Amino acid sequence: ACGRFLSDAQDQGMVADYVGTSPRLTLPAPVYFVDSTSQVFIDKSQRQNHTEVKLSSQVIFLGSHGLTEIQGLTVGFLSGTYEEEAFKSAWGSDPFVYSNYTVHATRAVRREAARQRRRVDILLTSEWPDCEWSQQEKKLLAPLADPRHVSPAVRKLYFALRPRYLVCTGKRYCYRKAQPQGPGGSFIGNFLGLAQASADIDFNEEPQKRWWRVLHVLTGPALEAAARKGDGRFRGLAPAGARRFMPRRQLPRPGEAGGAGGEPIDIEALPPRLPRPQQPADA
Repeated sequence: ACGRFLSDAQDQGMVADYVGTSPRLTLPAPVYFVDSTSQVFIDKSQRQNHTEVKLSSQVIFLGSHGLTEIQGLTVGFLSGTYEEEAFKSAWGSDPFVYSNYTVHATRAVRREAARQRRRVDILLTSEWPDCEWSQQEKKLLAPLADPRHVSPAVRKLYFALRPRYLVCTGKRYCYRKAQPQGPGGSFIGNFLGLAQASADIDFNEEPQKRWWRVLHVLTGPALEAAARKGDGRFRGLAPAGARRFMPRRQLPRPGEAGGAGGEPIDIEALPPRLPRPQQPADA
C-alpha cells in the first residue's frame, strides 16, 4: 500500500516517468489508486461505465467508486472528496458533483457489496473517517488527522462494509492492527493511514511521513486452507465457511478479539475481553 502520489504539481514530473504506453521507468509491482481531487480521472471512469483507467500497464486508477477484485482480494474504493452540500444534494442521482462524491456514490458501493455477498478485504479511500472507535473510551472519537482530509461518509461506509483493512491517505502515517470496532467488538479491523509519496523522506527521522507499507493479506481460499490445517494464527476474521473447519479449542471465545484474517498476531498481544455485546451504535 502506498500514499498520495498524484496530488501536488511539483511531483508531476516524477510521476510522468512511470505513465504512458512506453514509460521511461517501470515499477516493481502494479499500483492501484484512488484520487481525491482529479475530476478528469473521475469523469473518465464514469464515462467508461465505472471501469478502471490505466495510466500505464502498472499504474491503474481504480475508478470513481465501486467494488473490484485484485489478485483474489475484494477491494472497495471511493475517490473524491467530501463536501457536505454536494454529498446531500437532492438534485438528480449523480454519484459526483465535480470531484465531490454524493450519497449516491457511497450507496452504490454498499449495494454492490450486498449484491455480491462478499466480505470486503480492503476499503481504499482518499480520506480518513471523521471518527474512530476507541476501545479504551468505548465510543467514537475524532482522529489525529487534518480536518480537511476526514469524512463522515467514509466512517459510515467503513462501519457498513466492515472490511478487514481500511487504507486511506492524508498527511501522516498511522497503522493499527486487529482492533475491535464498535460496541462489543462487532468486528475486527486493521487501519492503515499513509502520507504523501516522496523520494526524500527518511522514515527513521520522520516516521509520521511514511507513505508505504507492505501488507500480507490472504485471500478467502487461503484463509480456509489455514483454518483446515488448524493454524491458530489466522483467527477472528476467517470466512464463515472456514470457521466450520477450525477446531473448537482454536475458535475465539465470545467477546475475544482474535487475529485479523490474513495477518498473524501474537496471542500475548490480544486485547482484553470485551463487555457483553450491546446494540450497535449508529456509525
